[in-house]
Amino acid sequence: MQYDGPERRSHPRRTIRIHGWTALAPEHALPRCETIDVSMTGLLLAFDEPIGLPLGQRVVVSLMLDDGRCHVIGSVCRVARGTDFRTYAAIDLRKSGEDEIRRLHEHVRTGHDAAPAA
Repeated sequence: MQYDGPERRSHPRRTIRIHGWTALAPEHALPRCETIDVSMTGLLLAFDEPIGLPLGQRVVVSLMLDDGRCHVIGSVCRVARGTDFRTYAAIDLRKSGEDEIRRLHEHVRTGHDAAPAA
């Protein structure tokens, strides 16, 4: 893993790569991203280019799942630059809709590229 920041997760997570897009609410598009890992209450996203995401900012994350796009709403709780020069953003999903979170976790549970995080 290329992110060297502090570990603050309280829920188990699964490592999985899902391509997607983010937007600052309301509708301010950001570059493409991919998930690094997913937990019951959050995501760790990676961006290939530097981006400015203020802590606490509300974001919409659209992820490409096998059955179509999944849209979750969260808030930025941590942003850091990795040793690989990618930007990593931790997104808190505790206020997102239950149906979309359920779809995301079903995808993770059955995903071929999912693996338990170390």
